Amino acid sequence: MFFPATPTMWATLLENILAGLPAAILLCNEQQVITYANSLAIAYFGPSHATVKGRPLCDVLELAPELRSRLQRQLRSRSFLHGRRKLEVEVGPRILRYQLFRVTPASAILPQSGIMLWDVTSERQVVDRLIQAEKLTNLGTLVAGLAHEINNPSQAILGTAELLLNERDPDKIREYAQDITNYSKHIGKVVRDFSGYARSPYQDGRIEVNLQDRLTGAVQMVRRGPYFGGVEVVTAFEPIPVLHARKGEIDQLFVNLITNAAQAMNGKGLLTLATAMDADQATIHISDSGCGIPQSLVPRIFDPFVTTKDPDKGTGLGLSIVQEIITRYGGTITVKSQEGKGTTFTIRFPVDQA
Repeated sequence: MFFPATPTMWATLLENILAGLPAAILLCNEQQVITYANSLAIAYFGPSHATVKGRPLCDVLELAPELRSRLQRQLRSRSFLHGRRKLEVEVGPRILRYQLFRVTPASAILPQSGIMLWDVTSERQVVDRLIQAEKLTNLGTLVAGLAHEINNPSQAILGTAELLLNERDPDKIREYAQDITNYSKHIGKVVRDFSGYARSPYQDGRIEVNLQDRLTGAVQMVRRGPYFGGVEVVTAFEPIPVLHARKGEIDQLFVNLITNAAQAMNGKGLLTLATAMDADQATIHISDSGCGIPQSLVPRIFDPFVTTKDPDKGTGLGLSIVQEIITRYGGTITVKSQEGKGTTFTIRFPVDQA
């Protein structure tokens, strides 16, 4: 005999389904106060349902100020989509990937929103080690440039010091001393640049990163390497917001892309760097006049181990790592290329990330 399900039975079934999902689920009202937490969310954020329900969502997640502002803006928006890109937040020792969803229609009198969170700490640790290994590989190609950058001012310091030993004119002594000071500062800057790039970015927190400064810094870094040669650099910088990010990660993605561009041009050509606002996105274009990418490879260019380079010039991981870093900040990267004419990579970060 069939017995129709009662509202209580449906509520119990729904509760069991939500409790069994492999994700933490929090529902909140228009004031961003939590109205429901499943069992995994309680395990993540509080010893009991009573310690989670009724509290502001951002307080429960214990977010840093910039992440708190970003999430609050997203929740206030009545137009976010179910298919929106998953983003990440750091909550204590955990790294959580999250996605927002609408519980009630955006036009509802009392709209509710939901957030699903997955613990991706172990996954991120594996990827971070791979990213750091790729960075050290890139650094190896720049060591020759480092030696050159340090050797020239070192020889100048030695020669100036020898002149100083026999100099009696006070004005000349001051001039030589100033030269030595300037050469020494240059060496110090070169060493700081390289050691800063080699440092694991995961030791540092997120800060406000000026993307135009990081593009310029990446050019200075790659210029010291063996591939840059006589490449001409043109910039077309329009104002864009700063990005809340780890500086080391942004440096790595720009160094990777600019190194690829220099290799594609074989040390001769035009590198164009441009920034602009496109609707609600901060946009960066990196264009080269090099050999281009075969059309058969363009759809797979961000896949691991896909490369157009000789085996001694790349691992095929650079662009997949670039995409991984950009995705962490809710951004996207696309490529347009024509064989024999050049390639343009376009990076977009949503304004709520910038």
